Amino acid sequence: MSAPEIGTAIPAPNPIEIFFSYSHKDQALREELESHLRPLQDRGLINSWYDHAIPAGEDWESHIDERLASAQIVLLLISADFMSSRHCQIETARALERRKAGLAKVVPVMLRHVDWHDSPLAKLQALPKDGRPVTNWPDRDHAFKEIAIGVKKLAEALQKKQQGAAEISGARVHKVEQYVKGHRRFLTEIALLACLALAAAGYFGFRSLAQKNLARRNWARAHFDDKAFSNCRGVQACMEMARLAQELTEIDWRNVNYDFPLLATCMGFEPCLQRANQANQLKTANWSNVKDDSPLLRDCMDYPECLERASRSVLAVGSSSRGQTQYYAAIDLGSKGTKATLFSLHKNTCPREFLDTKSDLDVCQIYKKTVNTKLVSSMKDGQFTDAGIQDATNAVEREVSGMRAAAQKNRLDQVKYFIVGSSGVAKARNKDALRISVMLAAGVDMSFMDWKREGYYGLISSITRDDDRARSLHVNIGSGNTELGCLVGGSELDDYRGTEIEYGSVSGRNRAEQSNPNDIAAGIHRVMHEEVGPAYNRASLDTPCLRNRHLIYWTGGAAWATATLMHPEHALDNAVPITPHDLDTFLARLANGTWKEENLPRASGKDAGKRDPAAVAAEKDRNDVIDVFSGEDLMSGVEIMKTVFEFSNRSATLVFVRDSNFLFSYVKERYPEPHPSEPSYSGTGH
Repeated sequence: MSAPEIGTAIPAPNPIEIFFSYSHKDQALREELESHLRPLQDRGLINSWYDHAIPAGEDWESHIDERLASAQIVLLLISADFMSSRHCQIETARALERRKAGLAKVVPVMLRHVDWHDSPLAKLQALPKDGRPVTNWPDRDHAFKEIAIGVKKLAEALQKKQQGAAEISGARVHKVEQYVKGHRRFLTEIALLACLALAAAGYFGFRSLAQKNLARRNWARAHFDDKAFSNCRGVQACMEMARLAQELTEIDWRNVNYDFPLLATCMGFEPCLQRANQANQLKTANWSNVKDDSPLLRDCMDYPECLERASRSVLAVGSSSRGQTQYYAAIDLGSKGTKATLFSLHKNTCPREFLDTKSDLDVCQIYKKTVNTKLVSSMKDGQFTDAGIQDATNAVEREVSGMRAAAQKNRLDQVKYFIVGSSGVAKARNKDALRISVMLAAGVDMSFMDWKREGYYGLISSITRDDDRARSLHVNIGSGNTELGCLVGGSELDDYRGTEIEYGSVSGRNRAEQSNPNDIAAGIHRVMHEEVGPAYNRASLDTPCLRNRHLIYWTGGAAWATATLMHPEHALDNAVPITPHDLDTFLARLANGTWKEENLPRASGKDAGKRDPAAVAAEKDRNDVIDVFSGEDLMSGVEIMKTVFEFSNRSATLVFVRDSNFLFSYVKERYPEPHPSEPSYSGTGH
């Protein structure tokens, strides 16, 4: 057969294959969209497919894989049900792999409202226009028309590309045949050389083919012991799943909580599957009907309803642990560092060497340590860096080891270990990466605190008398954020009213540096007056107690530094008065660089020459402040204190509370004891 002459008609290109990925709860909307695409199918431009086309009795997974592998356009019909569907997420992952390989176009089609901007799809151009969901259009037909036009343009562009390739191919075939007729002998010799070259390159060709096969695989369904993990040949999806498989085998699954992120991706690993099944039973149980002897209560995986029901079971039927003191080994993983404490809520059973007679807290602390980290200070674009995660993980691992050693040394049999990420840490988009890293290193799972609970627990721990709570505002200035709140009508969480300022000592300084990298002090001033002040003012209009309370209790690093450096004579006092003049003076010393100068109390009279105990404590605190904070961090934190004071009750009394730890109140609610012993305080209030 002779080659077609140049200009000979080329056969019409095949229809563009379209694959619908959708949640069955959006079936009606998918059918409407298909009606609008029907004219494109009738004219042979497209050929659409969805899972209802699978014949009865057939293997639906293989059909879906086959169709998805041949699709040139994948339409992802986005809704809340789509984003929460496991099967839709698998199809999305495969579609994105094909897009990355240049084999398909992927188009998000917004059906219903859902927050999808943190997903990998956010970078793709969506339909209809401006990504406006179909259900939000006054006329849905108008929305579907916009989608159909977008699909039509994309399909025509792909078909045009096919047509051009076919025409070029026909012309090239004709030229090749003419050339072959005149150069048969020469081409025969070239063919022999080519065979030798192909044989020599066979090994490399095999490697290339193996790499392509790995790139085409659906890694979302890989098993944890997949042999391909031993050599991923640079394929990113394979390497990511291989790393996940390794993490699955290294985790101590006995200690994971019900919401541990890897429970959703067990890859067939049996210990993970067992814990995932337990977590599912906990989340679906009808806790009002669970009996005292239910097996579910033996392993609550930190699920709140189970913990609450288990505590009532112990109170009702007794426990073999009655008479033994429950200890808690807790770590507060904050933006600036980690705070570890091994404690019980029973001061009367405290070993003598750990009994703090000067403290008003009914708490026995066996171990107490703080380690500074670079977790938040090294953040980029709202995410922790690998170095920041590793730094925090190392600190947690050391402190968990320290508490385990202290528990063993003091023969503490009942110790509950837990790690809480502060509300500032919880804001990072990759917080799960931090959680998994901590679990792998320390063998203890981690949960995250929202700002409201953190603020409430901090208030309850800091302001201890009911009459003071009713007329007080509590402000906790962390490194990553600031919580402000007050109680209205009672002392329960539901009575807490408050707000969150998105900046703390470190994050405020980071924001100021972005605003004015050449003059951070000026940047801090601008952030306070243009962002922090107006935000607090707006919040106080809806929550009057934020601006009308007569007592303001301060906790957090900036308040601690202010009390330490401005009032070293109160180093042994739990409650330290702070005045507006103290704030102005401290800010001035921070600005002129004299804030590190020594200002310690001296003994006088008959005790002259002796070291004042307050001076000893003040010197230690002063050195700790200098070691933990930079001057710019402190300037940011103290400016937040001043801004809050200026927008609140300016006649209020300001007090820094030293012995405040929200973990004490957190434990009381999270892990109720058979013999509850609420932390009581005798002299902190004013």
